[in-house]
Amino acid sequence: MIRKFLIILAIAAMSCLNNEVKGQICTPDTNLKVQGFLPLILPDAEKDVAYSQAITVLAFKDTTVKQGNLTLKVYIDSMNITRIIGLPNGMSYICLNPNCVFTPTALSCFKLFGTPNESGIFPLKIAILVYAKVSG
Repeated sequence: MIRKFLIILAIAAMSCLNNEVKGQICTPDTNLKVQGFLPLILPDAEKDVAYSQAITVLAFKDTTVKQGNLTLKVYIDSMNITRIIGLPNGMSYICLNPNCVFTPTALSCFKLFGTPNESGIFPLKIAILVYAKVSG
């Protein structure tokens, strides 16, 4: 009976720890009211100094695209960050949402973190995969 209680207690503790860790990833900034990212300019990182910066995301809404002479309506379902290109060695990222999927209807965030072990200028590019439907 005691062994069963300890197993249940261990499972409950791991569940709480998992929720606590997920809650610490980042908190979306509610000041973001339009589709895009916030902040627009990231604070500088320093070589051999720990860095952590949350970036709030609101995925892009429906749009239109031109294909030849046609203008097509595009209904965006979600976007997925597939990688961040240009991070210096020692840096990584983690998303609040599983698989780094973001929707146009909910604020979310990801966090850049780590200790860069090189100095320089590192322009970042965020590679995304957009899931959408086209009509017309």
